[in-house]
Amino acid sequence: MHFGNYFFDVIYKKRLLTTGLTILCILCFTISYGQNDIDSLENALQNTKLSDSARFIAYIKLSEKKQYTDFVNATIYADKAFSIANQKPWPWAKGMVYDQLSFLATLSGDYSNAMKYDNLNLQMRLEAQDSAAIAETLNFLGNDYSDLGKYDEA
Repeated sequence: MHFGNYFFDVIYKKRLLTTGLTILCILCFTISYGQNDIDSLENALQNTKLSDSARFIAYIKLSEKKQYTDFVNATIYADKAFSIANQKPWPWAKGMVYDQLSFLATLSGDYSNAMKYDNLNLQMRLEAQDSAAIAETLNFLGNDYSDLGKYDEA
């Protein structure tokens, strides 16, 4: 009986140690990969021959990746994407940037600006008759009203 308990303890401790090391390795890889992704996007933006659409996507992705860790730069990247989207006849880009700007406004507690961007997005989605995007944007607007305490409107 004593040998069985000892054997069980050894296997249990090895499994616990292996699981802990595995989780630690995955966590380190995830953090490292995320930083490498940000570095890659920032390096890509240094390329002067980058197309406007690729530059726009890089700005949006950087804004999304930094929205929780570096809010100021996330906002700067979103504003740069907004500038590109306003110069081009790309409804898809305007939708993406409105979503991001609305989300950033919500994160900062600026619910009226979030609502402004969601209303602009809704207007554009209605013109495009994109029912899935309309539903998504209406959901965002409902969240905005709820955040403002206007539950009946939400």
